Parts: sequence; structure tokens; C-alpha cells
Amino acid sequence: MSILAIGTTNPGKVKAVQTALASYENMTPFVLQATKVESGVSDQPMSLSETSLGAETRARRAREVVVQSDHDSTVFGIGLESGIFDGPDGKLYDLCACCIFDGEYAHLGYSSAWALPDAVAALIKDKGIDMTQAANASGLCRDPNIGDKGGLIGVLTGGRITRPDYTIQSIQMALLAMDPNLYACSAAVPSGINSPPQPTSIFVAVNSMKICMAAAAAVVALVAISISRPSR
Repeated sequence: MSILAIGTTNPGKVKAVQTALASYENMTPFVLQATKVESGVSDQPMSLSETSLGAETRARRAREVVVQSDHDSTVFGIGLESGIFDGPDGKLYDLCACCIFDGEYAHLGYSSAWALPDAVAALIKDKGIDMTQAANASGLCRDPNIGDKGGLIGVLTGGRITRPDYTIQSIQMALLAMDPNLYACSAAVPSGINSPPQPTSIFVAVNSMKICMAAAAAVVALVAISISRPSR
């Protein structure tokens, strides 16, 4: 059996992993197992290095927990960590880091980064609070659980991009590095993970049905035109 140990029991992050892997056919044999582990970093990582370390620590610890009770399965660990870092323009930026540990190598990926509003950044720097607390204190939202939903990025983009969206993006970027032909990987990493997804039989059947229906409609239309023409 193949297991992907997730270094969190957060429902939103577990769902993001499920959603991200849905289009990776070579990862479908992996059974997802949520595991509660500590990140080893602060609750609000304040640098890219700290955020990356948190993701990798979660991935390694999640895998270790599963391996201790299952010595026969192929086990990978995946860790997710959101964090903040200083941009070259003096603003604070937020992103999500993902690490997939294959037992030998750590594969890191990142989401797109976005600038925190000035008021939120100031509260984080001056008061040492996390982004959810700062978002509520600044009046941008009134939800102490916003981080488990669409996140502040969901509020700022009007729901166009949500926290689950950029979490999925970080997972996809970590999977990108799991290519034995291009990157260092353990022998357990299957080849072709990033191959284009194949259309499912349902997709093919639905499209075939649409084509048949369109053809039938065309025939009916031609018959109707023929009938409506006066005979000569």
C-alpha cells in the first residue's frame, strides 16, 4: 500500500490535498492519512526560510508517525505552512509553502505571494499578532476563523482567489519537483506524476452523447425544413 501522510488534521488543508491530487493519476494509489504534528516553528512564521522549515518539518514528522506503525507501505509525507516574509519594497507578503518528503528528498513548492494591507502588516509587526487576528483588528473582517475558510486573500480578492486555491497551488509546485528524470527523487517516486491528465471514460461518454444529440438535432432541423418547403 502507498500512503501520503498529511502533517495536519485541519479539514481545509486536508481537502486542499485531496483536490490537488485529483488530477494526478499516478498519485491515486496513495491513501491520504491526516496526522497531527507540530511544525517546529512559530505560529506566525515571519520569513520564507521559517515558513519552508515549518512545511518540511510537518512532512517529515507526519511520515515518521506513519512509518512507526506501518513498516510495509510506501510512505510519503506532506506538510503545508503559511507564512509572511519581507518584500524588497518594504511590504509584508504572504504565501503558502508545501513540502513533500519521499523518504530521502524534500520537494518544496510555493504558492503565489501577495502583499498584506498596510494596516494589517503594521499590527503584525507592532503587536506580534498573527494575520487572522490582525485582519479582524483592522476591521477587514469579523471572523476569527477566517483562516480556515477563504482566508484574508479571499476577502481582498472578492472570492476570486481563496486560501484553499493558493494552498492547492503550492501542492502542485511541490509535485512538479517529483520528476525522477529532472530532480533528485527516491526510488519510490513513480514516474510520470506530472504527465497530462487523461480524459476519463465519463468525460468521453458525456461528450460523445453531446455530439450524438447535436447530430440528431441537425437531422431533425433538416427534416423540418424539407417538410415545410412546398412541393413543385
